[in-house]
Amino acid sequence: MSPPVPVRTAGFYAGLRGGGMGHAGELASAVREYQSVLLVDPRNFAAWNNMGNIFASLKDWPTARIFLEQAETISPRNASVLNNLANVLEQCGESERSAEKRRSAVELEPENPQFRNNLGNSLRGLKDWAAAEEMLNSALAVREDYPAAYVNLAYLFYEQGKLEEAERLYRIAIVLDPEYALAHTCLGQLLLYRGYFREGWMEQEWRWRWGDFPSPPRSFEQPLWGGEEVRGRRVLLHAEQGFGDAIQFARYVPMVAALGAHVILEVHPELVGVMDSVAGVSELVARGDALPEFDVHCPLLSLPYVFDTTLETIPGEVPYLRAVGEAPLWLDGSGRKGKRVGVVWAGNPANRVDRRRSIAVSELREVLSVEGVEFYSFQRGGGSEEEIAGLGFDGALPETGDFQATAVALREMDMLISVDTAVAHMAGALGLPVWIVLPFVADWRWMEDGTGSPWYPGARLFRQGEDRRWDGVIARVRRELVEWVG
Repeated sequence: MSPPVPVRTAGFYAGLRGGGMGHAGELASAVREYQSVLLVDPRNFAAWNNMGNIFASLKDWPTARIFLEQAETISPRNASVLNNLANVLEQCGESERSAEKRRSAVELEPENPQFRNNLGNSLRGLKDWAAAEEMLNSALAVREDYPAAYVNLAYLFYEQGKLEEAERLYRIAIVLDPEYALAHTCLGQLLLYRGYFREGWMEQEWRWRWGDFPSPPRSFEQPLWGGEEVRGRRVLLHAEQGFGDAIQFARYVPMVAALGAHVILEVHPELVGVMDSVAGVSELVARGDALPEFDVHCPLLSLPYVFDTTLETIPGEVPYLRAVGEAPLWLDGSGRKGKRVGVVWAGNPANRVDRRRSIAVSELREVLSVEGVEFYSFQRGGGSEEEIAGLGFDGALPETGDFQATAVALREMDMLISVDTAVAHMAGALGLPVWIVLPFVADWRWMEDGTGSPWYPGARLFRQGEDRRWDGVIARVRRELVEWVG
């Protein structure tokens, strides 16, 4: 008789064998124990709940959901299960159901500050800001020294543009818990957004101690480089987070090479082709391939901290990337009818802030109607084929994971109009004029105000107003584009 658990657990065991988890043996043993329990007692609440928590810890959200929903069926008024299930539902993209579960948990245990804090965070995600603020304050009323509630309340204010209040709350959380890595990391991003670079870079270094940081820390035997003498030494610089981050901070590679170092650059496989043009790279490696010998290492996003970068000392010279290759056939210039403008309207949907930065392609109709311009889609996904075809693009970048092809196509453009994506960074690094459309509260690298960027001199920034609507931004882009064409 097979254990009454999902077939996915076979993949789980394979992951334990091949994933190199330090506690893999303990987890596998625990799963076997709970499966044995469920064979004898299929309604054992603790076994279902604990199995769900194991899969949640492995970020296998669909499987965790199956177990926790069964636990809820057995014990529907258990607040802890409701809270755990809510966390998983949030990760599965069901924010409203997640908030419902968290509200039920608060009703069952009103004196539990964690449940109030979590509900407040759900309401913030649903943009019910008034209710979120009330709930987070109620968590602090139950427990005044609760750092997590201060962090969530700070982020709520940050999303509303109340930056001074957000900074104050982050600092309170750090006073209450000096080792709270998330609070330090969020404070760092806020400080960078406001232009306070020195403290901002320092606080950003806490990201490696934040358990949910998108890029796991690298466990090298070699030491982390912090600016010590490296002449004649082999320095590994490795990318972290997304493509855009790697592109933006590759500008520091020549500075490391200028210190006399032998620079080994490790980047995402998709970026290898275009990163080959970065000055100062002695060896280029795709992430996942075997690394050559090296003496010290440093993540790319730690280089501004190592070089004590201020607003005045940002290495802003472009281009620092080059596009090498023949013009693609889909960009045949024989029938060219005007300026060529590339367009990107959506980012990676897996990014936690994507819903704030991306635009529906239909909202670009006004821009795409400007005469004297050939418009080319540089978008991957972000709308149905019929919808995109109906907007009359003159061409589209073929689906490819190779950024070298993107760079070569961008070289043939006169400008790029984009939301905050890796392609915008690529255009900026190539020295191509790029207009970047930003939400009311943008990512820290674009800072809190201004129409230009110290990182990319050829960039113009078009920001949402306090109404957080895109129509006004799109109208400004269209007016400016008409002038630009003329």
